[in-house]
Amino acid sequence: MTEETKDIMDIYTNSIRVSTGLYEITLTLRLTTPIENGVSSKNLMVVRMSPHQAFALNELLTRSLELYTDKFGEVTLPKELTDQFAHLGTIKESTEESTEESTEESTEESTEESTEESTEESTEESTD
Repeated sequence: MTEETKDIMDIYTNSIRVSTGLYEITLTLRLTTPIENGVSSKNLMVVRMSPHQAFALNELLTRSLELYTDKFGEVTLPKELTDQFAHLGTIKESTEESTEESTEESTEESTEESTEESTEESTEESTD
């Protein structure tokens, strides 16, 4: 850790809720953990940015993921997650074999549905 980065918070997130308003994009970084009766989800951090910054972030993430797949291979998502995003367009699904392997692990995580209502001026998507 360098002197420049020692005061920067380092967090891990496995769930992100995205809210879109007229003047900002809000990312709520969350940690979702399976528990006996379903899942537990804790908000860790809220990141707000302008739509312009969100487009720049999208470009950076797209390029980073392209480099990642070139180096390590294609990344696929479990069917439960792709089903949640079906209305957004094309998302690569995992093969039948890898879907079966991940179904048991991610079923409890995917049972949590977003209960927050979208306002008229915003939309929300979540990776729960």
